[in-house]
Amino acid sequence: MRLRIELFAVAVSVVGEKTIEVDCSNDETVTVAVLRENIIKQYPGLAGLVAISMIAVDHEYANPDRKVLAGSEIGLIPPVSGG
Repeated sequence: MRLRIELFAVAVSVVGEKTIEVDCSNDETVTVAVLRENIIKQYPGLAGLVAISMIAVDHEYANPDRKVLAGSEIGLIPPVSGG
C-alpha cells in the first residue's frame, strides 16, 4: 500500500515538496507507528522531524496504534511556535 502524506511547515522545506508518498506494502497492518518507521526509512532527512511531529489521520491527531487504511488523509504536522 502506498500512502500519500501532506507535509506542513518546516517539513515542506526539508523535502522540497508539499506531499510525499510512502510505500508500506511490506507491512500487513499499517499503524501510525509503522508509518513513522517507513517515513524515516524512505525519507531519512525527515527522521529528526518525524520523531517530534504529530501525525493526523482523516483530520484527527492519531495515536501510534491507530490503523491507517488505503485512502486515508494523512498529515505530518511539525511543532509550531509563535507569538
